[in-house]
Amino acid sequence: MTKRELKGFKLFPRNLTARADVVVRGNSVTTRPETGVENCFPGLEFDQRNLDKTFFPGLLFELHHDAGVVLRDFTNPGPASEFIQPDEIVRGVYMAYLQGVFASRIPGVEPKQRIIRFAPPAGLESWRFIRDMEHGPIAVVLCDGDAFSAVGSGALEVSTVRNWLRTRKNRSIPVPTVGRFVLLFGERARFLTNDGVIDPALIEPGDLTRSLCSPWQYDFADCGCFYWAANKPDLVSSEAQPNRVLNFQRKNRSPQGDRATTADDWLLKHEGLWDGTDLTMRHVEMINRWHELPFVVDGRETDRYEPAFLKLMSKLLTRAEIVDRLKKLAPVEHALSVEYLYAYYSLALPSERPTGAGGAHDRIFTAGDEVFQVAIDEMRHLRAVNEILVELGEPCVLGRAKIIGEDFDGTGRAFNHPFTLAPLTRAHLDWFIEVEAASQTHDENTIDGMYTLLLRSIEASNEFDDHQKIRLSHLIKVIVDEGIDHYTRFSRAKSALAGIPETKYLKVPVKGQPKLLPKNNPDRILQDTLDAAYFVVLRSLDFVFQLGDKQRGAMMESARRAMFNMDDAARSLSDRGYGAMFDHTRFGLVRPIAARRARALSVESRRKSRVSSAAAVGEPLRAVLKRLRTNSSGKLKKLANRMDVQLTAMTREFEVAAMDVES
Repeated sequence: MTKRELKGFKLFPRNLTARADVVVRGNSVTTRPETGVENCFPGLEFDQRNLDKTFFPGLLFELHHDAGVVLRDFTNPGPASEFIQPDEIVRGVYMAYLQGVFASRIPGVEPKQRIIRFAPPAGLESWRFIRDMEHGPIAVVLCDGDAFSAVGSGALEVSTVRNWLRTRKNRSIPVPTVGRFVLLFGERARFLTNDGVIDPALIEPGDLTRSLCSPWQYDFADCGCFYWAANKPDLVSSEAQPNRVLNFQRKNRSPQGDRATTADDWLLKHEGLWDGTDLTMRHVEMINRWHELPFVVDGRETDRYEPAFLKLMSKLLTRAEIVDRLKKLAPVEHALSVEYLYAYYSLALPSERPTGAGGAHDRIFTAGDEVFQVAIDEMRHLRAVNEILVELGEPCVLGRAKIIGEDFDGTGRAFNHPFTLAPLTRAHLDWFIEVEAASQTHDENTIDGMYTLLLRSIEASNEFDDHQKIRLSHLIKVIVDEGIDHYTRFSRAKSALAGIPETKYLKVPVKGQPKLLPKNNPDRILQDTLDAAYFVVLRSLDFVFQLGDKQRGAMMESARRAMFNMDDAARSLSDRGYGAMFDHTRFGLVRPIAARRARALSVESRRKSRVSSAAAVGEPLRAVLKRLRTNSSGKLKKLANRMDVQLTAMTREFEVAAMDVES
């Protein structure tokens, strides 16, 4: 895309501060909600939940209650005041059903109207549905606690609720043996005014940050969500008391007081005796005495800290050794991403997120989402490692390791796990957890441990200039930071699948490696399509790195289209009960598509050569899609059309980028 074309995408700030005629001290031009640093639970600059709790005008909900979505308050007069009394709020009013238009996380699937059933325990999953709801007409079905429990046990059919909602009229409906339900209709709230600022009629001052549990927030002393454990832990231990039975907010912090604490004292927390007593520091004391509170490392209070991995990794690496390790780590990241992807596609994944909370399909979806997010991280790590190599003047490395967990230091402690395409059985998931748990130790033989050693070596080296140190350190830190939560994600996947038989949550055969189907099998074309799409993914990455970094961001975004195609083909293959081969060698080896630019050629000739190379990236898949479209019908023909759209767009974007790269 040319600079002239880019001018049409120029962003203009819309909030009042940015539009002021004079410089206004205070908020910067990045104070629009969509530019805030927030990860939603609860966030860094604001808590997204505090916006979404007002999604229905006139009603105020609690979105992260363990039991479900709870009605906390309503305006009077308002849509609920005619049907609900304040004393009912005290006893508990729950949202049992929600109707609206919901976005889909599956590429190519348009938003559509759905009815979502919430069942106890709902938790944060309910909030995720509310976040995905589009603007437009919505409806909620409210009930008391007994009726909500009955909904969870299946006492009320969704079809019955669908019939209720056809008549868009606020009303109360009694259901014998179940309870009373209140139907309310409205429009999804718009949180921003026409000036692009948060509507004060919906969100009062202080609402956005009220639940951040930050040390400068008044509610910090009441934080019990365990999210900000690094800032304000709950249960700790000390030098004098090795058992973790100490309240971090205790007033008596003397060794004598700690030693007098018994192993049963932690029960006081659950009996409510830790709060509102003279034994603990409250809000004012926590703020005034914040500087007296100790650090907490691995659950123990301390005034000193020495990372354990510093003892394990005393020898720093030279530039040559760093390059060598990176060339070995890139194929490992590639192998891990494919292993995780194969495990993900082995699941009996529902076509969209289930409408009920806590059911088997919902739990399978949750497990799959956790595994898929880890696979995405690994693909991102493959990109980052290659960006470092290219930054150091080395060619990109897109091969796939045959062994995961290479023995770098010769101690024999490495996993030495052969690359395996295996479904997400309980045993294989346990191996994923074991690998990621080991990475938390920063042992040089673990993947994260090796990256930590690389980071320390780069920062201490005199073989890199300051610009390279900043650039390379940033990329490695991203890899380390994203890798830290993989153990937690896989553990959550295991919890989600607990109690569900493997025969129910798996689609592909449990035993043996995937096999290439005979040519006369009608599903063989799907295996060919996936492997060609996989090959194009690798070729697109190779093309991006060959062209340098001038257009790399835009080209990486274009390369994602190849990954969407691979995902689409893998889902179709899984629906038929077959595992993906992930064998790009059937279509060729990943090598530079065009020879190095000959300096003897003119600028225009080199540009034409690059554009020709861009068109060639998707050629292997283009040929297979032609076969798929010609010899198939129904869903497979639609699959070919979807993939061809993505492939055409990727090729066009690559060609534009190739034209813009300096010769």
